[in-house]
Amino acid sequence: MKKNTKKSLRIIFIFDFLDGLSGISKKLCLFVIFWFTALPTWGNDLNDAQLSCLLEPSNRVKISSQVAGIVKEIKANRGDRVKKGQLLLMLEDGVARTTLDMAKAKLEYASTQLDRNEEIVLKGYMSDAQHHEFIVNKELARLAVKEAEELLKQQAIYSPITGVVVKRNVSVGEYVGIDPLFEIVSLDPLYAEVVLRAKEYGAIDTGMKTFLQLVAQPDTRYSGKITIVDPIIDAASGTFGVRVEMPNPGEKVPAGVNCQVQFAHDSVNGSSLTKQTVRH
Repeated sequence: MKKNTKKSLRIIFIFDFLDGLSGISKKLCLFVIFWFTALPTWGNDLNDAQLSCLLEPSNRVKISSQVAGIVKEIKANRGDRVKKGQLLLMLEDGVARTTLDMAKAKLEYASTQLDRNEEIVLKGYMSDAQHHEFIVNKELARLAVKEAEELLKQQAIYSPITGVVVKRNVSVGEYVGIDPLFEIVSLDPLYAEVVLRAKEYGAIDTGMKTFLQLVAQPDTRYSGKITIVDPIIDAASGTFGVRVEMPNPGEKVPAGVNCQVQFAHDSVNGSSLTKQTVRH
């Protein structure tokens, strides 16, 4: 209580003192107070922010269909862990299968026509132009089969990465177009973006070892390494960005967790590493 009373008296005294000064003298005094009080705290806040980070997925993919259609079957839901190449969704493929069957029938017919006329060609009863037409018809039929096979493949949607499904935007029976159907993120490794002062540029390099301490697990440090050092320094803030990659085998650490980065370089933060559990 006494401390608060003394603090209030000091503030009242300062304002009374400033009221008795002229305009120029008052501005000068305010600048001096600001210089010795506000600026040091600004520097400390920036330094703390430079070492803080947020763990983010190393990859985020929004998956759409190459073709429009009706959803026939869904193989993955939100929260599921999927492998690269795993089936996620099937569209109604009746028309695509029929198109393929028709293309195969035309190819068989064109092949038969060409085989039947081979003997006639050898005996000289068919012109080269007619023979060439049969050859072209067979090649066109073969390409039509290949096109129909690709169209049938597009009725199935597979995961392009290994990760976790975080969004599923479609249900069975819905018509799909170009809008994203799934969103999948990769949690191994995780990325942490860190902002550092310009004076540290040159002391930080790719491949440098780092340690990450999670706010939720203060007694555990995770190993990481620098993978990207931005080549441009932001002139307005006098800072540059660094990306830290943290291995996450088994995807045990979730994304979105606040963290602190400790660089294995004394000149960066000037702090010694404490004895804690380190996970690689």
